[in-house]
Amino acid sequence: MKTRMAEGNWRSARRQGSPREPGELAAGASPTRVSRPAFSLAVAIAACLAGCRTPMPPPQNVAEALERINGNLAGLTAPLYCKALVSTRFRDEAGADHRFLGYEARLIFARPRTLQFDVQSLAGTVAQFGSDGDRYWIWIEPEVNKLWWGAWDRLDPCGTPRIDVPPDRLLDALMLRPLAGAEADPARPLLRLERDDYRLIYIRTTDAGDPCGIREIRLDAYKPGLPVEIVDRDPDGRVLMRAALGNYAAVEQSSALTPREYVVVWPASGAELRLSVTRALLRPELPPNFCMFPARWGGQVESLDESTSGADRGDALPAVRELPQ
Repeated sequence: MKTRMAEGNWRSARRQGSPREPGELAAGASPTRVSRPAFSLAVAIAACLAGCRTPMPPPQNVAEALERINGNLAGLTAPLYCKALVSTRFRDEAGADHRFLGYEARLIFARPRTLQFDVQSLAGTVAQFGSDGDRYWIWIEPEVNKLWWGAWDRLDPCGTPRIDVPPDRLLDALMLRPLAGAEADPARPLLRLERDDYRLIYIRTTDAGDPCGIREIRLDAYKPGLPVEIVDRDPDGRVLMRAALGNYAAVEQSSALTPREYVVVWPASGAELRLSVTRALLRPELPPNFCMFPARWGGQVESLDESTSGADRGDALPAVRELPQ
């Protein structure tokens, strides 16, 4: 499955009516003389309200940088429910392009990694990325009609992804989970400060402890000082994933701020995802098992835990029409 973003501004919408041109008077209005200093001051104030931002001082150390992020996410005390618009395009194994352009989406997340991300049309859900904490999956219908799934404990974060949108990196790109890096944690990051560029640098390692790449998390140099970019690189410095996050806003019923705009790119495959969140709120009434593994599936199934050469792990692929519970 290969993914690329469809071109065009999928969120654009034409406004009704014809606004007056700059300087045009409303019917019946009389001109009013405005002094140049007063006009200049009004323009400066309007520009400041539209674009001025309060600088955020650089974090003094790793602990302070992590506290900015994790302290904010501590406000997500219940499942997070989001309504959004999503656009993406992917290419299947046969090379055919499939597009989701400006579709409505629903995203529900609960720590540590329970996620239901539905792409919806008027006919219902047409694609889903899901995780129940033990397993993850992606299914797409009706054109592709295929389910990809795997177990989290078999996912190699340093391995070559079997699908173009690696599930662990997609979860990380949403920036909804606290970052690792306690004082005695081997995964504790480094802090790099260069003028107004503040970055946490994580060294990614294999199970054996060998370096296999780095992750850079750039904090905004302006308030609220939260992550605005995540970059994953391989040992040679090539970008594996780049996520841009922005337009942080408060979650309803919570003190937490979450991004409202995401652009996530996987350059090697050309995969890209654009997500615009229109509403975010906590849903404490949702049960812990709100996201259920699709135990029955009527189309194709591919296990991402199998090697490309066959089932050398000793466990067969699940039945096409019924997956293990």
